[in-house]
Amino acid sequence: MKLAFHNTIDHIEKHIPKNSGIFAIIDSNVTDYFCDKKEWHFIEIQATEQKKTLHTAEAIWSELLEMKADKDCFILGIGGGVTTDIAGFVASTYKRGVRFGLIPTTLLGCSDAAIGGKNGINLEYIKNAVGTINQPVFTYISTVFFGSLTLKVFKEGIVEILKTFLIYNQSYYKSAIEFFSTYNYINHSKRQEQTLRNIVRTCAQIKFKVTAKDEKDIGQRRLLNLGHTFAHALESHFIRNKKKLLHGQAVAYGINAAAQVSCKLRLCNSNLPRRIVSDFEKIGIPCSCGVAAREVLDTMFSDKKAFKEHINLVLIKDIEQVCIKTVSAHQLKKICSAITL
Repeated sequence: MKLAFHNTIDHIEKHIPKNSGIFAIIDSNVTDYFCDKKEWHFIEIQATEQKKTLHTAEAIWSELLEMKADKDCFILGIGGGVTTDIAGFVASTYKRGVRFGLIPTTLLGCSDAAIGGKNGINLEYIKNAVGTINQPVFTYISTVFFGSLTLKVFKEGIVEILKTFLIYNQSYYKSAIEFFSTYNYINHSKRQEQTLRNIVRTCAQIKFKVTAKDEKDIGQRRLLNLGHTFAHALESHFIRNKKKLLHGQAVAYGINAAAQVSCKLRLCNSNLPRRIVSDFEKIGIPCSCGVAAREVLDTMFSDKKAFKEHINLVLIKDIEQVCIKTVSAHQLKKICSAITL
């Protein structure tokens, strides 16, 4: 798998194996960018968590069969994290696996979701309960799509960038907070645009290197789940109640929760959770949605990081000092009685 960085979308075909029929699973919101691709076969989807299901995957498999997509076909996943997750899952399972590439169109997709080979769907309201780890041939990263994003969708990508820098580089984290606190994603200078590209590239390369060393998520890659155990449980809670919650928003809530748990376990002092909340709020990213943590505990123990009566949580001692700690169900229940997500 390779990362391809470009300022435009003019170079996509260079990365696709020759003589392949191209079948694009695409978010219906970004089809206008690809009007000139007359030889591609398009399958449009509604890219929401509610549609990230086996039913959607089955419908896509059927369309691929109708279009006579063979074992030599090439699938493109074009859209945000929901689309690239579904596309990767479909490609990994169609005819027992065909080649695919990803073109993330959101900040979150470019910095996190489309990198690392994790593909999946939701099952019975449980986030990413079914999936594969299978690498695309390439992930094509360009900031050209960002102007079409809403501010909320853009900011959820910022959360994943901050998460990565929180884990791996204190200097990058501080610089990103400073940059995004004054960045106007609609009206910005060319210099700011280049800075954003550099931030996205740096974040993507960090994740690429980490996941390349631990593809199957059994070692250091697990640190990238900072905030995600709480976040996925909260997303499942919202899906079950037919409410909308963006993944990046959930991760911000999850990071705050992880910091609070870390503090209660005396892994960090009380200043750290306050600092993280303050940093995120400088960028206009809230860190709480008012849901009591105890309300999502059962869902948390349906997570793939849970085992019988304990769960492996990614916790934080300080910026650039993150660890994995096994916490018992009894201990977590007691801690979560005083935490609000």
